[in-house]
Amino acid sequence: MKILTIKKSIFQCPQRFNLVFGVKDPLMIGFKISGRDSADVVQEALGKGLMMLTAKDRIRLLPPLVITYDEIDTGLKILENCI
Repeated sequence: MKILTIKKSIFQCPQRFNLVFGVKDPLMIGFKISGRDSADVVQEALGKGLMMLTAKDRIRLLPPLVITYDEIDTGLKILENCI
């Protein structure tokens, strides 16, 4: 399941990502980042081709149902580089 691929990747490196994770809907993932402003991370990721949303101090990922595993991997690499 694609959402599990995303969750697994985010949870594998909590010391590197330093995230607090919370699922809001089946394919919406929300998390906080310590030490960085969420809006700054989202803006940097957008410049690299990854669109995300903010909700107060959280970053929200809303992948489409038709996302491929290659697109998931690419997006997670962009996210990691921005964090």
